[in-house]
Amino acid sequence: MRKSRVLLAGAAVVTAAAAAGSAFTAGNDTSAVTNQVAGYGQVQVTGVKVTDIAYVPRTTDGTYLDGVDFTLDGNVTLDDAVNDATLTLKSNADDVVGSPFTCVIVSSSSITCDTTAQNVKFASFTHTGLTVVH
Repeated sequence: MRKSRVLLAGAAVVTAAAAAGSAFTAGNDTSAVTNQVAGYGQVQVTGVKVTDIAYVPRTTDGTYLDGVDFTLDGNVTLDDAVNDATLTLKSNADDVVGSPFTCVIVSSSSITCDTTAQNVKFASFTHTGLTVVH
């Protein structure tokens, strides 16, 4: 059975939600959230733990986001050929910035998302969402 896990992290609000084809019983732990350069943190979502979020600025103009790299604790086996990962950026809790970005599952501990094609400015989003279908 495929399960979908969603990670949302925001500057003022850190929210975690899990959507799945089957029920999850473990709770979410937000005690390890720390601010990153863009003002975002990480949060454990049931079944997946993100240990770092790196925002990659464009080298020619640092006001644009070229990508987001997620580091996971590796406790969930992921394979790019089998699993899907998608990045969603929002300007608030409801408004999506651009289209969701397809990400590459590099390994069970690394997911990278390229945002270059949509010319996203750092100032245009306040929430970062990662969905991993497992």
